[in-house]
Amino acid sequence: MTKRRVTVRWRVPADAERRRRVLVDVLGRSVAMGKKLQELRDLCAENIEIIGVLAEMAGVLEEKATLQALDNNHAAAHALPLPHKTLLPFEPKKASVPASTSCGVTVFQLREATGVT
Repeated sequence: MTKRRVTVRWRVPADAERRRRVLVDVLGRSVAMGKKLQELRDLCAENIEIIGVLAEMAGVLEEKATLQALDNNHAAAHALPLPHKTLLPFEPKKASVPASTSCGVTVFQLREATGVT
């Protein structure tokens, strides 16, 4: 008695292969979007620091408009719902103290500390 070897060839239907390619593409885009989202969250966290320093220099740190901007950036940095629907119009009251002396930091010192030229 002779044994016969049977070979079964599986063919992936064309539709299944197309679905697999679409899934791989979607997963790749999801990873890229996740990275971009983290970059934007980091940017919002940096904005909190910048807004705070500039608002203190201008003497408007305790103004409602400034606090709302800080609130929204904080929420965005932590992927929370924004507490304020809009920040516009952004109209903090004028500072009564010159910006260069309101917190003792000059624009030159701020640029030097942040590396902005």
